[in-house]
Amino acid sequence: MPIRIGVQGGAGSFNDEAVKFYAATRHAGSWEVVYLYTTEAVLTALAAKQIDYGQFALYNSRGGVVEETMQAMGPHRFQVVDWYAIPVSHHLLCRQEADISGIEIIMTHPQVLSQCRATLRARFPHLRLTTGKGAMIDPTRVAAALISGELPPSIATLGCQAIAPLCGLKIIAGDLQDDPHNETTFLLVAGL
Repeated sequence: MPIRIGVQGGAGSFNDEAVKFYAATRHAGSWEVVYLYTTEAVLTALAAKQIDYGQFALYNSRGGVVEETMQAMGPHRFQVVDWYAIPVSHHLLCRQEADISGIEIIMTHPQVLSQCRATLRARFPHLRLTTGKGAMIDPTRVAAALISGELPPSIATLGCQAIAPLCGLKIIAGDLQDDPHNETTFLLVAGL
């Protein structure tokens, strides 16, 4: 039976990329990903033994500690199994029929905004930057809401380029991180 790793993001997220990196470099054997979107959901599922391991972003070389993770970790008990860093390059994603002239808002994770703020101000000063609530904090959830029509085409998201083909979005600008050597460190944790 494959081990179940619950991750902070959705399919195509940097958490998805990080868990694939972990499996490939640490020879994880048979595994499957459970997309849980938030650190709180990962740690809650781990405590309930719904997953074998949890993974979430801890620190970014540009944005610092991931506040969502710091807040979620407080009431939970777990052990750190491993940590690893991957390069992170952010892309502006929108619906196929949209273009930059019709975009008014970028909705994404606050950590993503902290990694791209200077570049976004310089290249897209007219766009309003915001974060979603609950699972909508994750760019993959924003992408799904764009495709379903839950969010209007005047909203774009910012995240991993792998989201675009998985969700049917297009990339209208790439490499928007302020630091060309941007990387995020992820933790793999287990229950006690």
